[in-house]
Amino acid sequence: MIFMLKIALYGRLKDQKIIRDALTSPLMENNISFEFYDASNSPEFIKSYLFDNDFRLFIACIDNMTSYIIRSYSDANDSHLIFGSMSFPPTPDEIKEKLLKNHDLSGTCPHGEYIIKTKLKIRHEDIEYINAENGKTIIHLKNGDTETVSKRMSNVANELNGKHFVRCSNGYMVNVFNVRKIHKVSKDTSKIELVSGAEIPLARSYTNVFFEAYSLSIPEFDRLARLKMLDE
Repeated sequence: MIFMLKIALYGRLKDQKIIRDALTSPLMENNISFEFYDASNSPEFIKSYLFDNDFRLFIACIDNMTSYIIRSYSDANDSHLIFGSMSFPPTPDEIKEKLLKNHDLSGTCPHGEYIIKTKLKIRHEDIEYINAENGKTIIHLKNGDTETVSKRMSNVANELNGKHFVRCSNGYMVNVFNVRKIHKVSKDTSKIELVSGAEIPLARSYTNVFFEAYSLSIPEFDRLARLKMLDE
């Protein structure tokens, strides 16, 4: 996955360097591309960055504490700020728990599990798509495995997160977080290429529903980097 996370830093230059060093390795290990932007004074920090919607993470080093603000989106137009603090410099555990597990910063599928009758728990993020077959539902995982559920797809859909699992054609639902590309096949037909390389149909009648769900789920800074529409 490709991300571009803009991070605004405020504090003394030597403190900013310590924060940069603390964040760089965890961000790289989680495949999050990032850019640091510095502010040497409070007015510059607020005027240049805090009201710029392209920035999702703000960090200030004050009085031997690391304060942070995360800009979070509940939908495409409604954002709110999450405030918190860490030690200075922040520990790897603090960075993981307070920053990297936040969906708005990582761009990952929010945590959830689907439990089938065998009591097997399947993480939402591992599900690429589901399809209906003879009154049952086939769950397709990123690793290529499948699980069959003796329920209609509509029933399974009601048990999944409707914001992230969306119909893309008759008999198919896709996890928008595992979409890699959209290939245009004809005027009325496209196909979705998934992270695993599997391809499923995207019908014209479901295109608007799919892109609406995608735009509401994937952080704005990451949409264009992750999804490409290709003509074949």
